[in-house]
Amino acid sequence: MIAALEALDDRTLMDIGVHRGGIKRVVEGFNDAELRMAPLAPEPASHDVSYADLRRAA
Repeated sequence: MIAALEALDDRTLMDIGVHRGGIKRVVEGFNDAELRMAPLAPEPASHDVSYADLRRAA
């Protein structure tokens, strides 16, 4: 769970109310059921996004 949260960008962490420095504290507060949860979204193929990709998306 710590690795999954650390992989998120700062904006996403702020959207869910977690500061990067507080990830360990947040995860330590989870119960066993929460720690067994699996992500619903598949892993992205690549984090490399070009400017052209962003222009096409806009």
